[in-house]
Amino acid sequence: MYRVLIFLLGIASLFFFSVSTSYADDSCSCKPPIPEYNIDELLACFQDTRCKASKLDLKISLRAQGRNLANSIKNYMLLVNNPILDSKDYDAYLQKIDKGRRQLIALEKSIDFTGYDKLIEPVYIDYDNPEKSYHRHHYTFNLGYEYVSLDTIFQTGVPRIGFYHYRRYGETPTVNEGLNYYGLHVFGAIQLTSSGEVNTNVTNEVSNTLQLSGGMFVPFFHSPIRLDNSLSDFLGAVLKVGIKKNETDDQAKSTVYGGFRDAINPETYVEILYGKTQGLRSNRLEIGVQMPIYKFGQGTRIFFGGIANLALPWDSKATEKDVLRFYLDWNADIEKILGGFKAAFGV
Repeated sequence: MYRVLIFLLGIASLFFFSVSTSYADDSCSCKPPIPEYNIDELLACFQDTRCKASKLDLKISLRAQGRNLANSIKNYMLLVNNPILDSKDYDAYLQKIDKGRRQLIALEKSIDFTGYDKLIEPVYIDYDNPEKSYHRHHYTFNLGYEYVSLDTIFQTGVPRIGFYHYRRYGETPTVNEGLNYYGLHVFGAIQLTSSGEVNTNVTNEVSNTLQLSGGMFVPFFHSPIRLDNSLSDFLGAVLKVGIKKNETDDQAKSTVYGGFRDAINPETYVEILYGKTQGLRSNRLEIGVQMPIYKFGQGTRIFFGGIANLALPWDSKATEKDVLRFYLDWNADIEKILGGFKAAFGV
């Protein structure tokens, strides 16, 4: 008797489950043909428990539309770099890019969707990327830590705190790839950093140093090689001047260096410089590199950098020590910081 009841309950459960499943499928708002729906509608259906039977079709359509959307974003990026584009169209394209990226981020969180990660959340941003207004003003606050090597690797560590401003004059001539004139770039910074090469002829001690610096970058070559579908670099001449005040010195020391820089953006570059630091007898060769290694969700990045300041081996006065500096910086856009404060305090 009990076996018969259990059997009947099992049959009833299967019937109820099949009916409820059928009802759920019939209630799904995305009806065939699935590809006719847009990404937002497809995502809503994919996350709807009533659309379980259509999951596979929804996933296929989401991947296809995601690929098409990513290609559309690339095309809009090219359009916004047109120097003759009027402001109304420029703003409209930026809005489409922003909306498309948000849709791709939502898509990536919902399904296994890869291949456009750098487009959705790029670690590297180039000069002409609409996410940053590098052709106008660029402000950055940085906070980090630096290790200095004089006699041994990672001899001493000091904090790094500073403010950086970059200004690019001229239009965005992305169509003039190759040898050409690409405007004037000027920059300046105030930085609490290490004494670096300033003190190497007096003592091996490394101490905190306040540094004021400025310079100009005149690129004359724009690489047509796309490193990441949109990235391209500027190569040109760079001049950097500065004043360093070491906490152990009575007077500030000036620095003047010139050479060449290859840059993807104001914060991502490699440069080779030749110049002089006041207080040192030898002329110096300085090699610097800085690049992002991690991007946070709100757009700030962790940068790795290295600076080698070397005495020229053929210089008869090359008795001062070579200096190696390595650092990690958290670089935050000032506008994002101010926006966060406004949102937090309701300003």
